Amino acid sequence: MWHIETISTRTGEQGAIWGGSGNAVGPRPLGDRLGPQGAAYIVSAGDLGSLTIEDTGAGPNSRTWSLLVNGKHQYLYRDEGMLKISIDAANVATIAGGTAPLSVPLLREMDEIGPLTQQIMKLVSTAPSLYPAWNSDPMTLMFTAGFPKSSMINLREGIGGAPDCCTQFMAWLKSVQFTAGWETDAEASNWLGCALCKGLIVGAAAAAFVVVAAACIAAGPVSTPAIIALLETSSSIAALASAGGMTVEGVANMAVGVFFAAGATAFVMSIIDSICADTGACSKSSEQALLVTGIGSNMDATGR
Repeated sequence: MWHIETISTRTGEQGAIWGGSGNAVGPRPLGDRLGPQGAAYIVSAGDLGSLTIEDTGAGPNSRTWSLLVNGKHQYLYRDEGMLKISIDAANVATIAGGTAPLSVPLLREMDEIGPLTQQIMKLVSTAPSLYPAWNSDPMTLMFTAGFPKSSMINLREGIGGAPDCCTQFMAWLKSVQFTAGWETDAEASNWLGCALCKGLIVGAAAAAFVVVAAACIAAGPVSTPAIIALLETSSSIAALASAGGMTVEGVANMAVGVFFAAGATAFVMSIIDSICADTGACSKSSEQALLVTGIGSNMDATGR
């Protein structure tokens, strides 16, 4: 078990902790006892950004215990870990109090917030008490959990009359509906894995929409090869490829095809459908199509 004693910033933002395990998911005060293995938390510093921290149990060395930060950084502590988190002017968080300090950038931009979205969805999936709040207004619950509102600021301006990509991001979240008992329904056995794949990449897809829309609207479908070449140099496309486990070239080709086939208003939903089907996280079968498509249909976790 472990504690976060303080969260300090140079500019005085108030830190917060949200998470837990099972149905015991919600805000936690500083200094509270956190864990055990399998418990996960969002540690936020207002609009500066957030971290995900998951308790992964015993560490590799004698008498050490392990945490996983932002899905990829291991942090070790001993005994009853008493941790302090400080955030510098570059929005890099340093965690101290364990066997060695760990410095990790906060997650704060749309093309990097996938681990936050996915972790919040995982936590909600285990907590039936949160289903009504999520099903009614998932974005409000996301903000409560520690999703930084600032992540949307740079994406709020429409491109050439195209729809707001953040509206598409929020529409996809709203399409994910949790129903009590869904986890025991045989028809929904693959539903959560598919939804979590899309949750990991939907923010990056919204960020990529900005550059894809600008390039496609400016050049038109007759210039597809030139558009693809341009997108292959985009950091947003690179971030989406990394999140989705694909090559930059593959995502650039897919993005252009999706934009001209599905249109601007359906780009985000369509690209995450395509990527998660391509990587195998979402079944392409007609049976699973009811579970993983139908954006905007208010489908629940049994596809009904």
